[in-house]
Amino acid sequence: MTLQQLLYVIEIDKQGSFNAAATALYASQPTISVAIRDLEEEIGYKIFLRTNRGIKLTNRGVEFIHYAKKVIYEYDQLNEACLEYSKKDKIKFRVSSQHYGFLSEAFIIFFNSHNYDTYNFVMKETKSLEAIEDVFQKRSNIAIIAVTENNRTILEDIFEKKGIVFNHLSYPKPHVFVRKDHPLTKKDKIKVEDLSDFPALLYEQDGNDLLSEELVIQRKLNKVMYINDRATLIGIIGNSDAYNIGTGYLSDEMKNANMIAIPIESKHATSQELGWIHLEKYEPSIEAYQFIEIIRKLLNKNKVSRKAIVLE
Repeated sequence: MTLQQLLYVIEIDKQGSFNAAATALYASQPTISVAIRDLEEEIGYKIFLRTNRGIKLTNRGVEFIHYAKKVIYEYDQLNEACLEYSKKDKIKFRVSSQHYGFLSEAFIIFFNSHNYDTYNFVMKETKSLEAIEDVFQKRSNIAIIAVTENNRTILEDIFEKKGIVFNHLSYPKPHVFVRKDHPLTKKDKIKVEDLSDFPALLYEQDGNDLLSEELVIQRKLNKVMYINDRATLIGIIGNSDAYNIGTGYLSDEMKNANMIAIPIESKHATSQELGWIHLEKYEPSIEAYQFIEIIRKLLNKNKVSRKAIVLE
């Protein structure tokens, strides 16, 4: 039994259907259905009855949701207490993000620039919705998020409902990440159709393709692998013909793995705005602004050095 399953149960009861709950939670209906099925199998009884008119709680389901709400309430209270606790001599800074090469480099620079006796720094690369939820639940001070034409309406709606502010960082151009001796490096320019014979690497988003981190949404992928971390992506790209589509930023780790970034041309390519988010009612800390300034400098430096790395 997980907190996520409890949240699903509560939302389904609130919305009156699995589909409505999936929409409200920006999750896929199959994901929620599987989670509830697994939960019901684990506890040994049905929480919901499915009828032609929708769903309703069973008698034991009524009791279950009563306790589920208490658990979520207590969890929120505990989380609030833990996050609010802070010693005067301990500096705390937590950042969540989608998967970007500049993030680890920015964090290293940030870490090395502080000489506090005690501190608590956290860097977390995760899925899009989880990064947003980390900020909303105050598990992270800020998060690095990309907004595209495909998901802007959805994300802006989430930001508004959760009281989150989106701040601009840059407008990165879509690039294909491949190894240096990949067959595609023979081309001066890459189009989406050039990628059809090669395996695509996509970051898993729990089935919600509209929240994909990739800058170009590709249709009818014949070969696709879903991953959850950059280390796996770098290892696969460096040793295969697989590719990923991203901002074009090449970290030292990626360069050492013989990766390059090639601009992609496509009528399906969307303009992406890279930015950072924080809760509107809380002013970002000095550390947050310092970290963002480090990212800005890295992105500007990458624009200058990319000509020597990218096949234009």
